[in-house]
Amino acid sequence: MTLLGGRGWRLVHLDWDRREAYVEPIELPGRSLWLGTGLPLRFALCQAQKRVLLGAGDPALLTRRAVQQLEEIRARFSWLEKDATLLEPTTPGRARWWTFAGLKANATLADHLARNGCPVLGRDNLAITLDTSQSMPHLEALRPSPDEAERLTPQSLADDALESLKFGFCTPEELCVESLSRRLSDPEAVAVVAAERVARARASAA
Repeated sequence: MTLLGGRGWRLVHLDWDRREAYVEPIELPGRSLWLGTGLPLRFALCQAQKRVLLGAGDPALLTRRAVQQLEEIRARFSWLEKDATLLEPTTPGRARWWTFAGLKANATLADHLARNGCPVLGRDNLAITLDTSQSMPHLEALRPSPDEAERLTPQSLADDALESLKFGFCTPEELCVESLSRRLSDPEAVAVVAAERVARARASAA
């Protein structure tokens, strides 16, 4: 069962020779499946997503279904603030720090937080997931200074990318990691997030 054109479909037959799939509509709701890890998005693109959630954009350019979906997503993020990042408690023992900074900056910030005693559970293009089973972190005190932001690199992101580095086996591992860390860094985005106020949202039911 999959989702295509906004409705559910059941796979009936695959013709491998012709590379054709035969499906039939069903009443059960389908779902989209996206395998693999997300690619790093640029800081500007993630910030544009935040502006759309805050109300930017022209509804006249969207379909009725798109407008409805956008309104539902905006309602989910109704606590966003224009010039602030946001710490949102989610489930017991977890919180998301919504930065909308891109994966490069978020990985850098996550590494910095982990080194300074703040347990990190994950990071993506939009947020950093924190372990709050002991207490909510004081992010204002843990964020890097402007000078630190210029020097920080996403070590964990470089380690993740090391295995897929082309001709990496021909180069010393230390040099590969250093090269990847510099290539994957985004000091400007890190500096912007570090300078912004940290707002706090109510606990989410999700």
